[in-house]
Amino acid sequence: MSRAGAKLGIGTRFRLDGETVQVVDFASLATGMEVVLKDGRDRLARMSVRELLSPGRAQLIPGSAGPSAADDEDVPAVVLDRLTREARKSLLERAEHVREMLSGYRSGSEKLPRPGEPRAQYLPGLPLQERYAAKASELGVTDRTVQRWARAFRECGEAGLVPKAGRRTGSCRSPMGRGGRRHPERVPGGVPAVGEGGS
Repeated sequence: MSRAGAKLGIGTRFRLDGETVQVVDFASLATGMEVVLKDGRDRLARMSVRELLSPGRAQLIPGSAGPSAADDEDVPAVVLDRLTREARKSLLERAEHVREMLSGYRSGSEKLPRPGEPRAQYLPGLPLQERYAAKASELGVTDRTVQRWARAFRECGEAGLVPKAGRRTGSCRSPMGRGGRRHPERVPGGVPAVGEGGS
């Protein structure tokens, strides 16, 4: 199927391996851009954009108009793609800090813990304000700064952590509207890739 003129963004739907999946987030990794897909049973999986769009892999399901060049906001993939290698590395480190603050795990998932995780000051059962204060102290920034990062991450994923100079506006494009992430507790980096037991 020709994808000329098709728009890939949050909310775009595909038929993949006999199931309908929807793009719910994007992740910028050292290996390239990935999409986070959700199927009809609310299972999440990651897949590279290149693999998803390769001929014969998935079939686009036409539907909503999706993002447009005329939009006031940039889609997260565009924001992340504009970053230099150094800026992307810095962004990924900040995203790990935010995921640890929100979930207790730098990956964002208890299924993918790093040695020593969760650390005592980021235990998932602790009040969020305590975890904010701990992260602010660790990084030498204010509580307000880490709260702003958490809010931006919940709204736009990693793209929300890009400084405003790297985006057209302060928000990201989402068919669910500003702040419309349906499951902010599900952190994109913690989603297994297709073939890693995620689907």
